[in-house]
Amino acid sequence: MSQIVTQKKLLRLEVAPALEIKDVIDISALVREVKSEITTAVISDPTRGDIKSPNSEMLLVSPMELKKSFKESYEYHLNELNSDNTLIKQKTALVKTLQETKYKVKEKVAVQKLIDSTLKTNSIKEFSRKVNGVMNEIQDQHSEILIKNVASHIKEASISTGFAADIRIKSAAEKITIVSHQGGKAILSEIKVDKMTKRIDMSTETIGFEGESCDVVMKKFQNELSKRGLKFSNLNKKWTGGAGWLDATRRTGKKVSLIERVESTKLKRMRKADIHKQSTI
Repeated sequence: MSQIVTQKKLLRLEVAPALEIKDVIDISALVREVKSEITTAVISDPTRGDIKSPNSEMLLVSPMELKKSFKESYEYHLNELNSDNTLIKQKTALVKTLQETKYKVKEKVAVQKLIDSTLKTNSIKEFSRKVNGVMNEIQDQHSEILIKNVASHIKEASISTGFAADIRIKSAAEKITIVSHQGGKAILSEIKVDKMTKRIDMSTETIGFEGESCDVVMKKFQNELSKRGLKFSNLNKKWTGGAGWLDATRRTGKKVSLIERVESTKLKRMRKADIHKQSTI
């Protein structure tokens, strides 16, 4: 009997591995490098208070709520500003909102150019269009960073659970499959990303287990993920009765069975050779 655990809507990753977080910059820090009258005015404003930048080593939040949280923050700053110039108010609100965001990017030049172009526009309609472009770029880059970190943690959790013989990570369109096997048994994790909303879901299935022994393994694996700071909105567990639930599991199950037969044949031959060697001594 095998088991599949589905975790929906990744909320955040509280502990990011240093290897994956290298060269990543917070948007709050990046916006300070954009040279414009608006950014200079906002940064030098004595009434703005201290902007608390998120800890680069500790937190990666889901990109799913980016536009919603951005809109709330943007509208708050827009309403608090006193100016007859609508475009200036919008640009100032944009900079203040970006300074407060908890999102991270790696290709900072691309984001800086978009922000700079947005702040230079002289049209309210064009400004709104370019703001969407800025948000889309930030969301895409942040999603990529988060997913790489999640995959890294899944790999480490698989090893800690006892599947260190062979780990394969395969990427496809909006999907990453991570497989680890040991002694004819395997654990497979699949990360799915919704292209439009950037929602991240994860499914993990055991392969090659008898009875309910997979339950112990799955609990240990989930505990390892929790220790690494993966937080989802909900978790569902289902017994599959031995049949693979995911397409990737069914394909992997056949490969694992083949590997097990090959390894078993090799072991039998080695034992037979040892017996023959001992009988001739």
